[in-house]
Amino acid sequence: YDYLEMKSFLTLSLSSGGISGSANDILFITYPNGGETLYKNQEYNIQWESYGGRVETVDLYYADASDDPDSIDINVESDWTLIETGVANVDSLNVYPWTPSELEETDSLRFRIVSSDGKIRDINGWYVKISASPNPSAFRKKYVNKNFKKLK
Repeated sequence: YDYLEMKSFLTLSLSSGGISGSANDILFITYPNGGETLYKNQEYNIQWESYGGRVETVDLYYADASDDPDSIDINVESDWTLIETGVANVDSLNVYPWTPSELEETDSLRFRIVSSDGKIRDINGWYVKISASPNPSAFRKKYVNKNFKKLK
């Protein structure tokens, strides 16, 4: 049988000041936006963009969808674990340093950003993988050709 599977990492946003008033506030996550592998105990910058000028602080969350990837809902609070609350937000690019040291390995992590008043929210584009930090010596031992001396 034939099938077609499509995954998208594209986020489109359109806003206009218009004649009758100012544009709505917008938040959207730019990194990690999906498909990345993050290693435990390494620091990463969660990045988002903000437009509209009225969102002063945001709350950052993650959700592990390993058990049921389709179960994560941006609006269901019990799906999400808080990373940080009350993070300062400015128009344009924002950055929050984060280390996923407490997380289990997974290939189904999602991120969410919410204005601290709860009115505006975004979820990253697709799943992110959390993996143990690469260990070069373990890699060498595992992939040594049996016909050669072992690497030290």
